[in-house]
Amino acid sequence: MATFVVRHNSPKRVGSMITDTAPLYTNATGLDDGEWIDMAGVESCTYVINGITTGTVLFTGWNGSATPAATEHGEVILGHVGSGLLNGRIDDGVILFRRHQIFRFMKCRISVATTITLDVDLKRVRYSS
Repeated sequence: MATFVVRHNSPKRVGSMITDTAPLYTNATGLDDGEWIDMAGVESCTYVINGITTGTVLFTGWNGSATPAATEHGEVILGHVGSGLLNGRIDDGVILFRRHQIFRFMKCRISVATTITLDVDLKRVRYSS
C-alpha cells in the first residue's frame, strides 16, 4: 500500500515574508544588456512590463556563485503567462516565475529595439533570515 504526503512543506520557512519591488528598467532606449539581480531566498517573482513600443525583452538567469558581467547573458528563463510559457515579451504584461524557475541571479535585457520607452519592475517574495 502506498503512503502519500499531502501539503507537506519542506524545507521549513523561517523569518518574515518580505515583498519588495525593484526597477529593472526606467525609460530604456535602444539595446540594453540589463542588470543582474541577486535572487537569494526568493520564493516567487514577477516582471511587470509597461511601455514596449517596438522592442523585445528577454529573460535570462545565472546560477554561478558570483554576479556575472552585464554583457554575459546566461541561460534563457521561461516564465508563466496565462496558460503558456514565454522567454520574452514584445508587448506589455506580467511574467510570473515560480520557485523552480528562479536562478541565483536574474535579469531581463532588450535584445531588439528601434524605438522604445520601457518600464520593467521586478516584484519578488522572499523570507528574511
